Amino acid sequence: MEESHFMLAESHFRLREWLEARAEYGSFVNFFPSSPYAETAAYRRAVAAFNLSFRDSRDQSNTTFAIRDFGRFTYEFPNSALLDSAFMFLDSLNNRVAENDFQIARLYLRMKEPGAAAIYLKDFLDEFPKSPRQREAIVMLISSYTQMNEFTAARFYLERLRDTYSTEERMLASARRLEEQIVSAERTLERRLERDRRHRLQQRDGQI
Repeated sequence: MEESHFMLAESHFRLREWLEARAEYGSFVNFFPSSPYAETAAYRRAVAAFNLSFRDSRDQSNTTFAIRDFGRFTYEFPNSALLDSAFMFLDSLNNRVAENDFQIARLYLRMKEPGAAAIYLKDFLDEFPKSPRQREAIVMLISSYTQMNEFTAARFYLERLRDTYSTEERMLASARRLEEQIVSAERTLERRLERDRRHRLQQRDGQI
């Protein structure tokens, strides 16, 4: 019965029937946790979830299932020869989640919703420190805060950009342009506030 159950899962896997394969491997691991096939079944369950996640890139639930399956595999089989492969899959999945979050933030910024973009970008920076999108995320975050006239926060991330990429002249040039944008936005805000102040004074004088 044990071998038949495993072979059924294998058949689905080889036919690229990923949903059925993941279900059968998962059932096998639950019923036969001490089986010599358990390690392979746990690994291939995660691989099946990984392949499911590519079937519909818009649905992040399968990506979440795959991350969970590989995480469980690395925890339950810490000495497995498949461990390096599992970590490679995990890196790929985490990068996919990171890219999805980054694109959502970019979309909010294009929709002129800098507050929503800033929320996603701050979470992105904290959760995906190894993402190659880190630099872009910091630049977008500076722009978001500048658009919201939150200049202290904008300068905080501007300094982070300079400190993190202090050896890259191109990024330092970008930082200088961003600082100019912050200064320009500050002056624009000051002029608007001064006009509003004068307008209120004129209205008050007119009422007197």
